Amino acid sequence: MPHIKQPKTLRTATASAVALSLAGLPAVSTAQEVAQNQLEPVIVQDKAIAGANPNGNPDSPYKAERLDSSKFARPVAETPKSISVITKEAIRDSGASDLADVIRVQPGITISTGEGGNAFGDRFIIRGFEARGDVFIDGLRDPGVTSRDIFSVEQIEVSKGPSSSFAGRGTTGGAINNVTKKPAELDFSSVELSVGTDNKRRAAVDLNRVLSDDTQIRLNAMTSDRNIPGRGEADESKQGVAFAIAHRLNSDIKLTADYYYYRLDKMPDGGVPWDSITGKPVPGRNYYGQNGRDFLKNAADIFTFGVDWNLGDGSKIENRTRYGVTTNQYVITIPGLGATPAPAAGTPIGVATPGVFARATSQNRNQDNTYFGNQTNWIKEFDWGKFRHHVVVGAEFSKENALNIPYADTLRSPNAGNPQAPNNNAWLQQGGTLGTGTNVAEVDVSTLSVYALDTVKLNSEWEVFSGLRYDTFDYYYYSGPNDYQGNSRGGYKDGFLNGHVGATYSPWLNGNVYASYSTSSNASGEQLD
Repeated sequence: MPHIKQPKTLRTATASAVALSLAGLPAVSTAQEVAQNQLEPVIVQDKAIAGANPNGNPDSPYKAERLDSSKFARPVAETPKSISVITKEAIRDSGASDLADVIRVQPGITISTGEGGNAFGDRFIIRGFEARGDVFIDGLRDPGVTSRDIFSVEQIEVSKGPSSSFAGRGTTGGAINNVTKKPAELDFSSVELSVGTDNKRRAAVDLNRVLSDDTQIRLNAMTSDRNIPGRGEADESKQGVAFAIAHRLNSDIKLTADYYYYRLDKMPDGGVPWDSITGKPVPGRNYYGQNGRDFLKNAADIFTFGVDWNLGDGSKIENRTRYGVTTNQYVITIPGLGATPAPAAGTPIGVATPGVFARATSQNRNQDNTYFGNQTNWIKEFDWGKFRHHVVVGAEFSKENALNIPYADTLRSPNAGNPQAPNNNAWLQQGGTLGTGTNVAEVDVSTLSVYALDTVKLNSEWEVFSGLRYDTFDYYYYSGPNDYQGNSRGGYKDGFLNGHVGATYSPWLNGNVYASYSTSSNASGEQLD
């Protein structure tokens, strides 16, 4: 039970009064005197919700009150920007386990695949602009184009519209920030099991433990296996672990560290061929992948370290450092149609054309992405004249490397037979082999950014926001001997200045009106795939 001591001045006054009256009173023991000077204990009671989203509304779990980033000073509803927030409860109730499946139902976002030589994985398009390289984890970029699971995600924040003043280069259509599950000051544990048709089996555990008043840990782990419904040989297996620890050195300094491990092993599905005669996909739900050749493997190992330092007087410093390596390896069949013998020039090829067969053409990638980044923010809240300011001044440095050494496929386009009954073993039967290629494509990018953001509360109804960010983009590429050209190398360096201004008018208790203007810059080759 808490014990609250009297203020020093009160104890002194009481002692003086006792001293003046000692002559006329019986002796009082020290223990009795202390007991007389004690105040009644104060007990504070509240209800803690185990595993609750710290940014959410406990009474309305689908509603997120705040964004995780300190760059956004105000609640979501009062921020002059179009932002969609998907909370942990909304993710869980959707039944989705992949980031792409959660994002695809959000307005203004479409999902694409690896056409045009781009990587297969989470390829998001926000408001018509490519955003496959604009995915973040806790405010720092998530390297590489991979297929992400959300077993360790607390909430997903989708910023729409130009966002370079917040997130840096690119982000023309917007950005996606995954907020991870962090250690909490309450013991809890949960286990989720999923069983379904097509051999679906999934288990996930979320465990939080308070080791001491200063240290907490959190562990999230997942394993999943399933066949892809109605898609023949297509299946996938996933495993993931996310471990985080938080330790408070003293009342002002808090240290955090986390490690993210993820593996995906999948038999991919490239869809069905296009029939140029009918102008439609080949009818049916046939699977055209090739056994013994096709696969898709993703891997991620990401370490993040953080320091939060309260400087006092409404001022604090946040620092985050991340090192991560992700791998995207695959050989995928992109089905098409061929004909034997070849038809005369100008003759359209379709399923109804005699001699037409399914062509199982492969597309492959063997790419590693390595990322190092550091972000430091100084945050200050203060009154200047009649106005309340929330200022964020920061700097960010990152270095990224993407190395792709494609596989060598000796039989890239085997004849898979009847388009309505494709032979999934054609590549093996016709002597195809897969080995290490000699082509090399490598990209190095270094980015240095500085920014300043200010949110000003003018009065009870008006708030204004402004921000500026300058990014330098240093790009280098090398392309080794390949099918199209000899060795080539080059690069360039450029700088981009972007800004954001906005105002929010809140004349009602449950509503507001806002207007904003913002800019973004896309550097050539900044997607790194």
